[in-house]
Amino acid sequence: MVEAWVISTSVIIGYAIACLIIGFITMRILKLTIDDFFVMGRTAGLLVLFLTTAATYHSAFAVLTSAATAVTHGVAWWVGSCGWTVCAGMVAIVMGPRYWHLGRKFGYITLADLLADFYESKLLRWIVAILMALWVIPYITVQAIGFGLITTIASEGRIPYIWASLLLTIVTVIYCVMGGQRATAWTDVIQGIWMYALVWIVSLVVVFNAIGGPGPLFEEVLKVKPELLSVPMTGWSAPGAILSNYLLFSIGLMLTMQHLQMKFYAARDPPTIRKSQFLTTLYLCTIYVPPVLTGLTGFLLIQRKIIPPLADITKTYGTVDAMLPLITFMYAPALLAGLLFAGAIAAAMSTQDNFFIATSTVITNDMLRKGVNIKLSEKGWVNVGRVIMIIFAFIAWYWAVVRPGYIFDLVALATAGCLQFAPASLVVIYPHKRVLITKWGAIIGIIVGTLILVLGYLKIITLPVFGAFGTLHAGVWGFIFNIIVALIVSLFTKPPSKETITRIYGYLEEALYGKSSTT
Repeated sequence: MVEAWVISTSVIIGYAIACLIIGFITMRILKLTIDDFFVMGRTAGLLVLFLTTAATYHSAFAVLTSAATAVTHGVAWWVGSCGWTVCAGMVAIVMGPRYWHLGRKFGYITLADLLADFYESKLLRWIVAILMALWVIPYITVQAIGFGLITTIASEGRIPYIWASLLLTIVTVIYCVMGGQRATAWTDVIQGIWMYALVWIVSLVVVFNAIGGPGPLFEEVLKVKPELLSVPMTGWSAPGAILSNYLLFSIGLMLTMQHLQMKFYAARDPPTIRKSQFLTTLYLCTIYVPPVLTGLTGFLLIQRKIIPPLADITKTYGTVDAMLPLITFMYAPALLAGLLFAGAIAAAMSTQDNFFIATSTVITNDMLRKGVNIKLSEKGWVNVGRVIMIIFAFIAWYWAVVRPGYIFDLVALATAGCLQFAPASLVVIYPHKRVLITKWGAIIGIIVGTLILVLGYLKIITLPVFGAFGTLHAGVWGFIFNIIVALIVSLFTKPPSKETITRIYGYLEEALYGKSSTT
């Protein structure tokens, strides 16, 4: 009889090979141009845009951390995650077409492109590009941690964490290097379908095998700890925490984080963006239900002393996120467990690959091509982008070996960093008769917001707590001060030139409303 670890590990290996095959196929049709490699030639249709956005948004933390968080927070986790994914969808539906119009007209492929053009500032391009490249590191680290953790548990420790993380990171970067954004999009299609189906199937199998089904699960939780079936409006669900997560994971993640913002530029047309984001919202809201079921199951298994407490799991595996793979291996058939492990790896790959592309685009396009004005052919820039992806793959692996913290904290840190670009971005995509933020307002606002985020996150400064309202994330405090400083500085500094305002605002109003009010 074949051992369970052999089956589950074989599924993961087979999945990795399938991704490499897709990368090879997309390489055969790739055009070695900047637009084709980085934004799919701006031709992404509904199915591809929907599933690549959903799979990209839904990373390793959504599979692993969701279940671990639900152990201690119960259904409040789903209420929060559902809320911010709905907000993220609304942000994308309203603002995505605005990015699309400007990108199609002026050739933007990054956020720094848009901001540098409107604010007429090469310095702003450098600031946004450098910070974007730095904030991507926690996110790609999260995915590499997921690779190592899942594969080590699936192989029952026979494949060491350090090598599992490295090998799957290399697989991801290989298909990115081969096929660019098109490879990531088509692997995302498969990954999006795979992870959604398997998270639901495995969750139900685990709940039925471990507890007897959702009914008995809720009945027992109600007896043992009924607050897990409520939203107490404290701790995780305190107003401050809810506001923080809504801002971080809707505006910060969807509006300004490069890997998702590029999806708007890659779309075929605005209706495709709106339809895909509606489907993405449904996908994300419903995919967070199964982790709550498995999280509550984990809670009862801890109470029954079948699995160790979360603190002991963290000691053994380095992170509480190991809880879901552990109970899956205990209560699901080996093949099904292997498929879930591959699905969790798919969640990690579908985010990491997009970050490799996005970071490569930022450094290639914003720093080297337009920042330093190095002259290369389009094929040359594509190859430079490929080298940068490889470099960041090893950076991700290094930090995954270090394992700097809880997956959710790292994700929140990265999105909080990108949230600081939101005030300047909103001024560009929402025309006003008077430009509210100037070049220096944007620059100083971003710097101040980022400093407050970093100092608050590292506990170097103490940020206020408002009683029952709870604590705001350091990134939200940075966002608040960012806006205040940007508006004050803008009162005393020059706005963009009238020609630039007319060119960008005038075109956007004409594209959206059929006429321009800009004079």
